Amino acid sequence: MSLTVYKRGEIYHVRGTVAGRVIRETTGTALKEVAEQIAHRIEAREWKRSLDGPQAVLRFSDASAAYRKAGKPTRFLDRIEDYWKETLVKDITAGGIKQSAIELYPNAGPATRNRQVIVPTQAIINHCAELELCPLIRVKRFKVETKEKTPVTWAWVLAFAAANKPQISALAMFMFLTGARISEALS
Repeated sequence: MSLTVYKRGEIYHVRGTVAGRVIRETTGTALKEVAEQIAHRIEAREWKRSLDGPQAVLRFSDASAAYRKAGKPTRFLDRIEDYWKETLVKDITAGGIKQSAIELYPNAGPATRNRQVIVPTQAIINHCAELELCPLIRVKRFKVETKEKTPVTWAWVLAFAAANKPQISALAMFMFLTGARISEALS
């Protein structure tokens, strides 16, 4: 074995070179036997990576860590990371991502599932694809029905003004005639 197990404080660590890559990791355990088993696993993973390419060993947790390290938005990542955990990215399919959205948000609508699961999961995987660690993934979103909004007419503004206080009426008329937003009108 080209990795050396050594104790640092109470925890064992490994260091060495495998397939031309320098490895320095913690095993997270205080038991030497367990640390040696972890070192063997790390070495096997690195040889597999060397022979089969980085996609052979890229876990979703590693992909997510790279995404976070790049300073990308992390708003909805916690639930997604808990769902996929140590799953290999090469084993994640578009159908699997859609199924995860249904399982994570069973009572949510399609827009929520798209926004909170499909888009961030695809972004994490495609970020790693840009780093040439895995292939790109495309996921068809859930169909979202958009409601057509009817714009306010001058007749509606006049009816609104007649039913409200003069200050509110003036504000509504000002916003309608200038196109100002509420914050702009209040300023």
